[in-house]
Amino acid sequence: MTDPKRISARSKTVIIIAMLSLAAFMAMFMAWRVADSEEARERLIWQNRLSVVLNGRGDVVSKWITEQKKIIGNLSENKSLQLYFSNLSGDMGLEDAAQDALKEYLLPLLSDRAEQNGYVARIDEPAFEIRANVDKPKHAGLALTNPAGQIIVATAGMPSVLNAVTAYLASGANKDTFMTGPYSGESGLPTISVITPVFGIDDDVNSPALGFLVGIRLLDNEFFDLLNQPGEISLSANNYLIKKSGDMIEYIQNERSLGPNYQPSLDASTPSLAAGFAYENPGKMAEMMNYLGEPVIVSGTKISSS
Repeated sequence: MTDPKRISARSKTVIIIAMLSLAAFMAMFMAWRVADSEEARERLIWQNRLSVVLNGRGDVVSKWITEQKKIIGNLSENKSLQLYFSNLSGDMGLEDAAQDALKEYLLPLLSDRAEQNGYVARIDEPAFEIRANVDKPKHAGLALTNPAGQIIVATAGMPSVLNAVTAYLASGANKDTFMTGPYSGESGLPTISVITPVFGIDDDVNSPALGFLVGIRLLDNEFFDLLNQPGEISLSANNYLIKKSGDMIEYIQNERSLGPNYQPSLDASTPSLAAGFAYENPGKMAEMMNYLGEPVIVSGTKISSS
């Protein structure tokens, strides 16, 4: 016969063990909940932080694009420039000498505005390098063209404008100022083109354009500095400018990056590619892999050139 006291003791032991087991389980459960809560809190903090950075940098770059379009658009309304085009179309009846004098005035005007607004290439070349009979790459400049895109007058170092004019006509932009790019210019460096129609001096909104004003410039160090978040203290945080060309993700990088760390295009379908996710899911956040295969937290925002 079992001693009731022994049964009682055994029961208490079982109950205590059960309670200890439950306490241990509850401690583990609470630890998991705390960990999950902490992770959720950290994710929220990072999401807010990334959102602030992306919105801030996106606004800055969008304003830069708007400013470039404003520069070219305002210049196209210069009265001397419009007078020159009006006479080319046969409207003003200026004599050849007067037309030539006007054209000679326009080139210094374009050169001055190009210098003021960054539509010149400031790329250092070794002074000792012999460049006789060697065509230098053309990086940037301002040009006036006829409606077919043939250059009438252009600043020194102006690249071809045909692609810019073709893109403008294909867009159906009609009377708007239009930006194309970034694309690889003649030097292989990231480049944009800004193009706007030029109208006659007395033309109204229904008049056809008499030609185009085209500005081509490099995305230089000053531009890429706009991607840096003021006050950013994280050494591992990086902001990239990317675009998609066909099935490839392209990293837009400046001349400072054309070295050992230069990142070529990658297949957009690469599993867990951070840049691919950012491009396809603007505003969302995820844990992905960067182009080096390192785990990162990534988010992105879309910047329109229109």
